[in-house]
Amino acid sequence: MKDTKVQKANLQLKKTAWLPIGLTAMFLICTAFLPAKAQTTKTDTAVKEEPIFIVVEEQPEFIGGEEARLKFLMDNLKYPREAKEANLYGKVIVSFVVEVDGSLSNIKILRSVHPLLDAEAIRVVKLMPNWKAGKQRGKAVRVQYHLPITFILNGKPKEDKRKK
Repeated sequence: MKDTKVQKANLQLKKTAWLPIGLTAMFLICTAFLPAKAQTTKTDTAVKEEPIFIVVEEQPEFIGGEEARLKFLMDNLKYPREAKEANLYGKVIVSFVVEVDGSLSNIKILRSVHPLLDAEAIRVVKLMPNWKAGKQRGKAVRVQYHLPITFILNGKPKEDKRKK
């Protein structure tokens, strides 16, 4: 009778010993058919994990200040011919992130007037040189920034005329 209990115990031990090996093999087989993850570098994941601030102690700014930013916009902004002909004007608000290194990313339209004016606003923002990064507690951080760009036709009021 003892031999039977010992034999059953040994048999049970043999069955459970295969369980981890079987589960491991099944896991490897299942994961072999999953798509491979894109390899990321340490810096790629660090940028994505850093939060984007909306309010910071020191706001990001265009190198040279407000006057330099306005001069850059006036020098580089080209009113689209089709927009002039269609009598389109108004204020486009462009949203972007000023990164820790001052570069601009995630450029998109927050408030649209017309696709022609929106495209010109994005084009000019993409031309901008790096900004002075925003700071929180003395450390450069990523900051969401909203930049209004006003398109005015000569002699037209400064109100929006959106295409409905």
